[in-house]
Amino acid sequence: MRDHPLRPQATHLPRHGLSVVEIMLAMAILAMAAVIFIPVFTQGVGMTREIRDYSVLVGLAEQLLHEHITRITNLAPGAPPINFFEDDITAAVKSAAQNEVLNSLPRAKILATVRPAAVCQSGGYEITIKMTWESGGRPKEFSLTTIKAVRNL
Repeated sequence: MRDHPLRPQATHLPRHGLSVVEIMLAMAILAMAAVIFIPVFTQGVGMTREIRDYSVLVGLAEQLLHEHITRITNLAPGAPPINFFEDDITAAVKSAAQNEVLNSLPRAKILATVRPAAVCQSGGYEITIKMTWESGGRPKEFSLTTIKAVRNL
């Protein structure tokens, strides 16, 4: 059979693009990867939130410690010493600090304790700030403690 001059000749052109099967296979692999990695990213976001909360609360506790140290340092000479006290200062701190992290933790509690320090021979105070809260349904807690030596008690 002879080629007709008006009939186009069959030529093999190079293939361009992807077939439907290749695209479907690529989409399936991508979907499996997404299913595997989405929980990892979700957990990472939760951990980031917990770390942010913790670091903000530690900064706030350090600030409260320094306020108590300043109060003790500024005692007038000969003034009566500060007696032991333990106060729940959560409401006062929440209203004064206007801290969005602290206000976002409804079960947060801040306890301040000041008592005479037995380790200081010439007198001093042990100051503790204890914070408790819930994060992800789990209770969290930390305490910062320092001793402030004071002369002439």
